[in-house]
Amino acid sequence: MPISDLKKLTDKMVDEARRKRNEEDRKFIVSSVGKDLVNELRPALLQQQESIKQAIKEAISEIRIEAPSVSVSVPPLEIPKAEIEVKIPEIKVPKPEVIVNVPEVKIPQIKVPKPEVIVKIPEIKIPQTKVEFPDEMEIRGNVGLKGITRDDPLPVLMVDTEGKPLKLSIESLTMLGGGGGARSGIMKTTGDIPKKISDNRQTVTTAGTAVRLVSSSFPCKKVVIQAETDNTGIMAVGDATVVATEGSQRGNVLYTGMSITIEIDDANKLFLNATVSAEGVTFSILE
Repeated sequence: MPISDLKKLTDKMVDEARRKRNEEDRKFIVSSVGKDLVNELRPALLQQQESIKQAIKEAISEIRIEAPSVSVSVPPLEIPKAEIEVKIPEIKVPKPEVIVNVPEVKIPQIKVPKPEVIVKIPEIKIPQTKVEFPDEMEIRGNVGLKGITRDDPLPVLMVDTEGKPLKLSIESLTMLGGGGGARSGIMKTTGDIPKKISDNRQTVTTAGTAVRLVSSSFPCKKVVIQAETDNTGIMAVGDATVVATEGSQRGNVLYTGMSITIEIDDANKLFLNATVSAEGVTFSILE
């Protein structure tokens, strides 16, 4: 082989070895240094990417497209005025005539008899009462009583139209009218008049349960009982069996403010009952 050819072959082999060496070095640099280089350059590249995006947006917003001015001339339009003539023929409506034949109505005459009311009042006969005056009485123009004074009164008997004695309470005999011009004054009676009065009040603790008017014996002649004026229910007065409930009441019933006078020898014998708890009566005991 000539020396020139050998030299060419040697140079080729050296170039080939150098190329392979360079290739291996490049791969080594890329594999070892390239990764670190990319990590270092990444923030700068990302910043440049954002800057590029913002620049593109600003460029787009500054783009102005001016449309060409267009002028359109429209010729005037003349629309002829419409004239419509409508001829309506004359319509003749006949005048209505309504004829109603009403038959004659004859109303018979009604005679209402004049009312006559006849009331027959029976004859009332009032018996005459013969009054005989004692010899001691001297009859003159005005009735006067001889020898009669407040300290020495004249006994009087009051009777009705049949001559029966009148039953009057002590209270109705406290005053004597001055008829016939005589002077009025206090009448004295011989009845058993109470000499003392006591008063108190009593309540029913539980509605429906009777309680005594007074807790112990209280001899008397009369008892005046009045339902309290602020009661809202019903009171009843009587024996131990007294009941105030409506529908089964027993005894004497007293509504708000009503009173009753009972003659009895002992106030302890009277009982109270009520329809509302804690309501009661006020009372006076006459001895």
